[in-house]
Amino acid sequence: GALPAYLAMPGERQTGRPPVALVTLLNGASTAKEETIAWAAPFLASNLAVLAVDSPGTGEATALGPYDADHDDIADGVMELAASEPLFDPRKVALVGISLGGAQALRCAAYDRRLMAAVTVTAPFEPTRWLRRASPLLLSQLAYLTGDPETASVELATGFDLSDVVDQVRCPVFAFGGARDVLVPPTETQRLAAALGDLATLSWYPKGGHCLYEYLPAWTTEAAVWLRAVAEAREVGEGWSTRVDAAAANAFARERLEAVIQSIQGAEPSAGQPIDDEFDADDEEYFEAEEPSVTTERPARSEPQAEQRREARHL
Repeated sequence: GALPAYLAMPGERQTGRPPVALVTLLNGASTAKEETIAWAAPFLASNLAVLAVDSPGTGEATALGPYDADHDDIADGVMELAASEPLFDPRKVALVGISLGGAQALRCAAYDRRLMAAVTVTAPFEPTRWLRRASPLLLSQLAYLTGDPETASVELATGFDLSDVVDQVRCPVFAFGGARDVLVPPTETQRLAAALGDLATLSWYPKGGHCLYEYLPAWTTEAAVWLRAVAEAREVGEGWSTRVDAAAANAFARERLEAVIQSIQGAEPSAGQPIDDEFDADDEEYFEAEEPSVTTERPARSEPQAEQRREARHL
């Protein structure tokens, strides 16, 4: 069925103006389009149209549920809209998802090569490793979404596991993580970015929680700047013909983001270290440590820091 959605367009639309890129916001389990459309301003300021949808099983699309990883065909509807509406450039369609919406965005990117880019915010990467030990609050919410308390954890952990699809992604990906996320282990974002390699840019918030609600203006602005730069790189050709092309676009967008941050926020380059968490798949407990060492490889060169955005770097 049709998904309910809100559309916001940048500036005054005038006859003869070129079509714009379309950014689709995919909500998480506890959010709806009425909330995500309120995040549109930074994207509109970057001349990006915003489409906020209710994923099946959430908001006004509850009747289309239950919430399921197999709904990654949502990209088909978005691409159909972009191709049929002259306001949009169908070569420049991106998905931005928070939490489970982020996992959905990446699954769509893995299966649909038409997508320009994907942005994930505190998304799970390999939930089969930790979901059985997640908080009771999270488990009860997932059970409500699926309608089956007995199988909710297993079905969602398996369905939203990205480790088996990440190798199929062929577009730039911007991954946001928060070290104080108590719902999804913070290292999930690090693992996702590491698995994507040169296709990924990682933005790490040492004091950020799940979905980075406390840093909404910061991360949405970062995402908008990065997406606009990717859209500029997309001008030539219909898509990313090779992984090298997509990686080059990611590098270009990351450099643009770093330049904007330094010019606007006056950030001084500094070699910051994200907080890692202690996690062992064989243990029965998961907890975040205060200042553990970083376990994923990172570039040796320094990256810019700011009060709200501490680092955006390529893994």
